[in-house]
Amino acid sequence: MNGSERQTTYVSATELKAQLTAADVASGGGLDITVVTPPLGVGTSNTKVLTVVGPSLSCASPADRKGPVELMFSNGPGGTGEWVGLYPAAGGSYVDWQWIAGGRTDRSTATTGTLVFPTAGVSLSEGEYRFKWQRSGTIIAECGPVTLLDVVPQPAVSGLYPADVVAGSPGFTLHVSGSGFVPT
Repeated sequence: MNGSERQTTYVSATELKAQLTAADVASGGGLDITVVTPPLGVGTSNTKVLTVVGPSLSCASPADRKGPVELMFSNGPGGTGEWVGLYPAAGGSYVDWQWIAGGRTDRSTATTGTLVFPTAGVSLSEGEYRFKWQRSGTIIAECGPVTLLDVVPQPAVSGLYPADVVAGSPGFTLHVSGSGFVPT
């Protein structure tokens, strides 16, 4: 495999079994597979490529450049603790993030799906951003840049006052607290 030997088992003149490790298939790409016969044999076979399908992200700037941005992901390894961060394209640390299953509380696994950025209550400055899918501190896929001109944050409600009301009460003004509210 890619010029390195792997443990093989002879089954017949038309079949071998080769042991590939988790490290061999840790990321997407092609692995060159050849068979080399013992020193008194006839040499090295032709090469066949084993395709390892890796995780991928797909993103595009929204048409109005105001957000939100839909991020599609596929072929993920499905591990817990995977997350996607939104980073300024020029560099620096993330400005928004979500677990791969969506949101900031659900750490369950997902291999294919759609995430929407920014998350509730997050405001973003005008600029270019990149998405990075991370697993155990390693970036396993990324996409971008996407350009955002004026991102209106997704609203988030944190409280209501009054918190309850008796049925049949007269009309009243409900006070809503939270973040990401904008004038219309």
